Amino acid sequence: MVHVVIAGAGPTGLTAAVLLRGLGIETRVVDRLAEPGRLAKAMVLWSRSLEILDEIGVADEAVRQGTPLVSARYLDRDRPVAEIVANRIAGTRWMPVILPQSRLEAILRDRYAELGGTVEWSTEVTDATDRFDGVLVELTGPGGSRTQAEADYLLGCDGIRSAVRTIGGIPWEEGPAYEETFRLGDVTMDTGLDRGAAHHFLGRSGVSVALPMPDGLWRVVGYLDGQKSDGKVGRAELQELLTACGHDGSTVNEVFWSGRFTVLRRLATTFRAGRILLAGDAAHVHSPAGGQGLNTGLQDSHNLAWKLALVIKGRAGEELLDSYTAERRPIAAGILKVTRLQDERMFGARSAVSRAVRNTAMRTLSRTGVLERRLIPDLAQILVDYRNYPLSAGSGRRGAPVRAGRRVAPEVFRPAAGGRLSLLLTGGEPSAELAALAQEFTESVRLGTAPPALTELAGTPRRPLVLGIRPDGHVGYRGPADGVAALRGWLQETLRLLPAPQPAAASA
Repeated sequence: MVHVVIAGAGPTGLTAAVLLRGLGIETRVVDRLAEPGRLAKAMVLWSRSLEILDEIGVADEAVRQGTPLVSARYLDRDRPVAEIVANRIAGTRWMPVILPQSRLEAILRDRYAELGGTVEWSTEVTDATDRFDGVLVELTGPGGSRTQAEADYLLGCDGIRSAVRTIGGIPWEEGPAYEETFRLGDVTMDTGLDRGAAHHFLGRSGVSVALPMPDGLWRVVGYLDGQKSDGKVGRAELQELLTACGHDGSTVNEVFWSGRFTVLRRLATTFRAGRILLAGDAAHVHSPAGGQGLNTGLQDSHNLAWKLALVIKGRAGEELLDSYTAERRPIAAGILKVTRLQDERMFGARSAVSRAVRNTAMRTLSRTGVLERRLIPDLAQILVDYRNYPLSAGSGRRGAPVRAGRRVAPEVFRPAAGGRLSLLLTGGEPSAELAALAQEFTESVRLGTAPPALTELAGTPRRPLVLGIRPDGHVGYRGPADGVAALRGWLQETLRLLPAPQPAAASA
């Protein structure tokens, strides 16, 4: 029996597998593809994703293989509208990089192999039975061979056409579908475009983006109003995409790969059905605006892994897993809303009036620095906040840098190893009651002293605080150090942590 069967060896599934293996959870990763994907697909790794990759030991390699993303430029018929600096993000040391998805997957597979894991190719989940004590997963392997695997949980990271979502009976939420068809290709170009920037050409009949890639390539992607949803995408079609959107300064030369894809806007009604869970594109799909899809999937895995580990190890009740949907689904819904607004108001402006309004607004926001102060940190996903969700408790004013729900930068404090929660005092010595509480849950928590930087961010209240830092780096609890009853309630009733087994008394 394996702890978790993971369907899908993309970035989301591999990140979950590596995180879980690092926490001592046995995983089995299967993928219906015959071999690793070779296409670039998603491209941008934002700061929070790099923090997660650093946690598992591969961020430096991702940066080494990637291309730094310094800025994003927006042009209307080659006339500058706005430029946003993307590599000065307060609160993190990681700057965004452009890295083809295929390369990221290779990096993650290598790390998974170092931890003793392998990917089973040409193997897909065809059915699953959720039982009281686990889930029986039916697999179809190479040559149509059929096998069964017993697991504690089944995690679907198998994309928009997720078999796991269908098997789990989880429908998409009803709502309007966004079905714009994009052309894209990875090409060489004769161009004077800066290779440190993503260039957005906001045309009268569509939008195109030129994004620098490693090895001197460019990704050209976009759509034109009324274009066909099928047919060849070659050099001429990609050149038309640039020219029709008002850019005449680049010539497409060799095309290494090209195609079309239709963007849908979808959100699963829940991310959990019993012992079946969803993450990444299996749970939410949206426009590629802002490069959020891959990054959101990595955060799904980061949010879920420590919770699964605690439950599987018998350190927390299964109710803890309900918080996964409660926390991550609203985040995904918010991203769907933001990308829809970007598509409609920024990329979808066509008339002279709407384009003039858009351009004026973007110039103003760029000149005043609002886009860099707010939009870029949002895209970098370092502002993800769980303050209004079930696992956050305790005091702290709304704007405080350290309060329940907020992320703590790894440079300020790195959570305890092994998936344990950190209980940190901002001053003084722990009371006997607090020490006894920590000892009672010693398998799940670690009691320590907050580093000076974290204490400073927490403010200087009249009496010491205790901060509960979750394994994913978010503050779960903030309260007075002598409020042990409230802290116990958070550990036992909110997180559903179970006390450590007590040694049996010696017989007389």
